[in-house]
Amino acid sequence: MTTVLVITGVIGVMLVAYLSMTANQNKFTMRSLAWNTAIPMSEAGLEEALAHLNYSGTTNLASDGWVKDGTFYTFDRSLSNGYFHVTLSSASPPVITSTGYVRAPFQTNYISRAIRAPTRMRTPFTGGVTAKGTITMSGGSTVDSFDSCDPLHSTNGAYIAAWRKDNGTVQTTSTALGAIDVGTGKVYGSVDTGPGGTVKAGATVGDTAWVNNAANAGKIEPGHVASDVNLSISDAPMPDLSGTFGAPVSGAYSYN
Repeated sequence: MTTVLVITGVIGVMLVAYLSMTANQNKFTMRSLAWNTAIPMSEAGLEEALAHLNYSGTTNLASDGWVKDGTFYTFDRSLSNGYFHVTLSSASPPVITSTGYVRAPFQTNYISRAIRAPTRMRTPFTGGVTAKGTITMSGGSTVDSFDSCDPLHSTNGAYIAAWRKDNGTVQTTSTALGAIDVGTGKVYGSVDTGPGGTVKAGATVGDTAWVNNAANAGKIEPGHVASDVNLSISDAPMPDLSGTFGAPVSGAYSYN
């Protein structure tokens, strides 16, 4: 009888220990999940701030629910399993700090993780050729680049074709098929279209070694084509036609 009681007690202790271990493991797993979820939450705040900057610029930040708090602009948004708090500094360019909060398992407090992201102004003309519509190269055109400060790639700051670099970029926001047509030309660098856009077959694009290899004519080197252009290019305004200048009068004029 005593033996049975001892064995039963040992089994009971082992069972309690096992259940306690399982409960702790479940708690740790849920806490790890909450910890990992806090990063996407803070990333959501980062996207919110970037969208606000792109839409409002840096001169109208106290809008669309954003509140000025001292030298910062703040915004909060609640989501299904937590919330994020994001701030924009008044510096130029602004610095984004986004903190994601997710409720800790079996508790009333939150687990938080933060992202700090400096920003910078981006010009739409990051490529040698940038357009809103389709781009067509003809006549054996070549796009490349050179460094006027590099004596190995220029002569007294002058362009030398034999010393060209392969950082040339041809890009368009167009999403059309055949948005870029290199024709018989060459691009020492890369080509990029808007989402869904394509480059017409027959393009010769890549680094210097690739383009100069006759076997690669009409081919694009892997990694030198993309479809992720995300630019906002404003239409050029009409020139001011008002003023005192009259209509041109035909005749002979001297120019000193």
